[in-house]
Amino acid sequence: MKLDIAIPIHNESKNIQPLITRLAETLIKTPNISYRIIFIDDMSSDNSLEIINNLIPTNPHIGYISTQKQYGHQSALNLALDHTTAEAVVTLDGDLQHPPELIPTLVTAYSNGANVAQAARTNFSLSLKDLSSFLFYKIFNLLFKNQIIPFAADFRLIDKKTNTLFKNIKKTNKILRAQIPSFNLKIATITYQQQKRNAGKPAYNLKQDISLTLKILSNTNSIIGNFLEKILTTNIETPQIKHKKLPTQFKNTPLYT
Repeated sequence: MKLDIAIPIHNESKNIQPLITRLAETLIKTPNISYRIIFIDDMSSDNSLEIINNLIPTNPHIGYISTQKQYGHQSALNLALDHTTAEAVVTLDGDLQHPPELIPTLVTAYSNGANVAQAARTNFSLSLKDLSSFLFYKIFNLLFKNQIIPFAADFRLIDKKTNTLFKNIKKTNKILRAQIPSFNLKIATITYQQQKRNAGKPAYNLKQDISLTLKILSNTNSIIGNFLEKILTTNIETPQIKHKKLPTQFKNTPLYT
């Protein structure tokens, strides 16, 4: 099968090479897979894009899209999905908290008939961030018909049908995790232990967490959702591409020769 791996990044220069190495070591052992790796650089201020560009000449299944300004993680993710062509897409973060070694399990779930293979972490702390996330999803699932899997972020595999349904939604603030339950497709949940960030600092802060919460609520088919959508869409820009160098081919060969 052909697989696109979409990775939004912002200032992940110290994580790119370890991530690619672990992806290669994992996927070279996965039978019947050819893949592309597409980085979406959300206006990094470090040398993330330079590192990716230096890898491309010897690795034709690595590529990138860079944006004209920083639009945020979800917008970068949506931009990636607009440019995928494979029969399935894996999305994951670029900080190695999402273990690439789980991808074969996601692929197996897809091969067994799942339209979506959603990774959900089982380890969480008593931090304010984790507690607020837990409460949000509990309350959300009590109030709304379409249930979101708690602690299931943007580490997942979706098939082409799911991606097409998502692309066809005419919202500038659409959030994949909020829309998937409304598609009535087969979802497999794969649990994992989230790892510590490999290097660097998280791009998310409290303001961005609140913004994501409001965007998720605006994706619901409800009075609250419709109200928030009207407010939020006035402040959301459609991401503009600065540079684009997509992979030229799907392959499954060692990345470094």
